[in-house]
Amino acid sequence: MGFTYNRHFPREIKRQIQKNTQATAEEYRRDLRITLDVPPGRSGKMYKEHQASAPGEPPAPRTRALIDSIEVSHGVMKDKSVSSYVFSPLPYSVYLELGAPKINLDPRPAWVITIYKWKEKYADMMTKGFRRI
Repeated sequence: MGFTYNRHFPREIKRQIQKNTQATAEEYRRDLRITLDVPPGRSGKMYKEHQASAPGEPPAPRTRALIDSIEVSHGVMKDKSVSSYVFSPLPYSVYLELGAPKINLDPRPAWVITIYKWKEKYADMMTKGFRRI
């Protein structure tokens, strides 16, 4: 998520935009970790004591590796855009989210589900401190 602001914006507005962007990214990270840690009822196959996720459901991790790998990075770019990235450095996180047809893996979305579930909260967080015009 990010925002590019006009160089003529007052310093207070620039600070508020950066603060809102960072807070929203941190909140999204928390929500995403909850989605992965405690997904709603699963309907996938049972493997001893582990119930897998079905296609279309968030992944059902057997370990905390994916959950613990989720990071946030903040920055201000040369063009003055403020950016915050929520990501996992684990290569398989992309395959779980989008699927991998070559290995017959259907998508197990968590990132998109989390955004849609909490989109109004994130929109409110991004506009915090600004008057509606």
